[in-house]
Amino acid sequence: MDYILRLRLSETTQPVAVAIVEAKAEYAPPNQGLEQVKRYGKLSNVPFVYSSNGHLFVEYDAFTGKTSKPKPLSEFSTPQDLQARYEQHKGFKLDAEIAKPLLTPYRGGEASRRYYQDAAIRAVFEKIASCHESNEALRALLSLATGAGKTYIATQILCRIADAGQLRRALFICDRTELRDQASGGLKGIFGDDVAVVSGKNPQKNARILVATYQTLDFESVMNVLAMSVALSFLTGF
Repeated sequence: MDYILRLRLSETTQPVAVAIVEAKAEYAPPNQGLEQVKRYGKLSNVPFVYSSNGHLFVEYDAFTGKTSKPKPLSEFSTPQDLQARYEQHKGFKLDAEIAKPLLTPYRGGEASRRYYQDAAIRAVFEKIASCHESNEALRALLSLATGAGKTYIATQILCRIADAGQLRRALFICDRTELRDQASGGLKGIFGDDVAVVSGKNPQKNARILVATYQTLDFESVMNVLAMSVALSFLTGF
């Protein structure tokens, strides 16, 4: 990919990626890079992709599945047009209260995150905002490969929800002690004493963010504290 186009509502908000442009030589057909940039768009969770030879461009809209005819650059979509189309198909306004986590900047800047991690984080916030506006359950499911940085992604999601003023309580569950300790350390670096390692014998009722392994949870006693019935029903329908 050559250019990522992002929407920024103000100087203090996190830019939201909405388009990618693949630039080819001016003697090449304007659609030469279209299939390539479609793949980039899917990997980057970006709905609008463009291939251009510097004179003409072709657009693919992932929302509609339609590809435009070659057009002159003077007809390239404006930021306002991209925002309106993005909001229409996602079902929420970027300036809506529920979209605040999506517009909340990464703490310490963006240098530490990878493009696919940003794509995953944006996908979660977009899904939550869309579900809220359509009166569906506020839930999202990410399927990530080993080494993708699941702990980093989860930490950033919680961090940005908290910075948006929307975090109440959270439960981070993993399957190994090593992952629990890693997650606990990362979360404590951000949330401090609001993070606690929890087990069935030590439910940590006053902590805001709880970290546990499946093996150490006594679900019968923790259910009442964490409303685990909600968590256990989360995957219904996936």
